Amino acid sequence: MKQRKRWLGLAFAPFALALLAFAPSAQANDFSGTCAQYPGTYDGTGNVTINNTGACTLPAITAGGFIHITSSGAITAQALTAGTDLDITTSGGAITTQALTTSNGDLKITSATNITTTGAVSSRYAIQANANSGKIAISGNLASNQSGAGGNILLVATGNISTGSISTNSGGGTAGVEIHANTNAAGGTFTIGASTTNGVNTTINTSNTTTGGQDPNFVVGGVFITNGNAGSTTAQIKVTNASNINVAASASRSGLIYLDARNGTITLPTGALSSTGPAGQPAGQVILMAGTLKTVNNTVITASQTAAAISTNHGVIIAASNITVAGAGGLKINGDGNGITGSPSTAYAQVIPTGGISVSSSAFTSNNVNTMLWTPSCSGAKS
Repeated sequence: MKQRKRWLGLAFAPFALALLAFAPSAQANDFSGTCAQYPGTYDGTGNVTINNTGACTLPAITAGGFIHITSSGAITAQALTAGTDLDITTSGGAITTQALTTSNGDLKITSATNITTTGAVSSRYAIQANANSGKIAISGNLASNQSGAGGNILLVATGNISTGSISTNSGGGTAGVEIHANTNAAGGTFTIGASTTNGVNTTINTSNTTTGGQDPNFVVGGVFITNGNAGSTTAQIKVTNASNINVAASASRSGLIYLDARNGTITLPTGALSSTGPAGQPAGQVILMAGTLKTVNNTVITASQTAAAISTNHGVIIAASNITVAGAGGLKINGDGNGITGSPSTAYAQVIPTGGISVSSSAFTSNNVNTMLWTPSCSGAKS
């Protein structure tokens, strides 16, 4: 009876069917041209491709497809919202924008000099920003990985980098946050937890249910920050509140925390800078690299796990020539829990000289946020 009713319905609507049959299918309306030519007849349904010579000024753009903007001069744009990828590149001059959003793609900004964004930066997948001879200043918050399928964040500048809060956990799953500030400068202080010209305002959050995975020798997700060029003695990384870096998991390994102040100073507050595993789950790893580590009363650095967790390679490594402690509580370094059976030094709380360990990044080396792999390597360097 259901089939009969359906066919009867079609039989009584021949003209409607004829109209449907002759109706043209909807076509996306792409734009391709210069900044001055935009928008032309573009209606927002397709892709936007802008190839420009000289300075470029653009209104707000919303595209159903991708937005690709390339210019030989400075680019100034209002809010840009792409249905897929968003890519902004200038070979000469700065990039200045309002909020940037991708609904179903990666977001990439490459500037010959400075990058300034006065709104939030949000991507379903990855975010990458490179200031090749300048600074990055993003006043809004950054959020990647909103699909839960993985979406790292890579920020690289020869000068300072400043952002609002950073998160990779809004869509489930986990990802990495990698920041390299002052790659061609001695560098001042990079502060995590305050509004400054160099640092992250409030928090960096990669926490999630399955943040670090379950592999005994491999951790998925975390935070890696460098400040200053190689050999810098003035670079500093300062954490104002231990909870401002959150790589915790609730049902897997916790993530990685790698902080590298070159030969400068890392300053930690009271409380726990932690990659400790949740109850019954494995820990991650914390590596701090500096000339001097400054702590206060009851500073804790921990990557511990309970006896119920699977045996893993986990712990804390501090590479510094000088460590200052204070107060009756002093400094505690924890790497409790079972290491991998038959493998030496896979559960550890170690202090080694400055330069005794380094961390390389495939994303930094290849300039590709989607190839992110961090590899610690011991060197025989002396302080």
